[in-house]
Amino acid sequence: MRANTTKAKWHRGEVTFGAWLSVPSSYSAEIVAQQPFDWVCIDMQHGVIDFQAAVTMLQAISTTEATPIVRVPWNEFSIIGRVLDAGAMGIIVPMVNSVDEARAPSRPAAMFPPARAATARRGRTSTPAPTTSTRERRSGVHPDDRDAAGAGAA
Repeated sequence: MRANTTKAKWHRGEVTFGAWLSVPSSYSAEIVAQQPFDWVCIDMQHGVIDFQAAVTMLQAISTTEATPIVRVPWNEFSIIGRVLDAGAMGIIVPMVNSVDEARAPSRPAAMFPPARAATARRGRTSTPAPTTSTRERRSGVHPDDRDAAGAGAA
């Protein structure tokens, strides 16, 4: 598995640039991901991108250097786990209104893949078994706390 270069840049305090995808098209995802962006985000919360479309979009993004990020439809671990299995290297969790909500189902995803799964394959057969260190391969989980209650609590 490749290193999460966007997350590494954030840890160094660097600015990153990305693009937002809201059209369910692997073709457009590939075209956007071939541009000089650090990351490309698939928005499953708004619009019509479902899991199957997101998988094909993640496949297209994975052929480029861009870090694939997904904004999931809600803060629920099964959808978070599924998009991580499909190849997302970062997750944006919407509708987070408290610290407890930020820690709830999304917390295990921040440790994905777990260290004990170092030899396990992810959900896609074309994704090789992890070879980078546990810290480098961990996913980034970012709460989306745009309302006043969430911003104050976080």
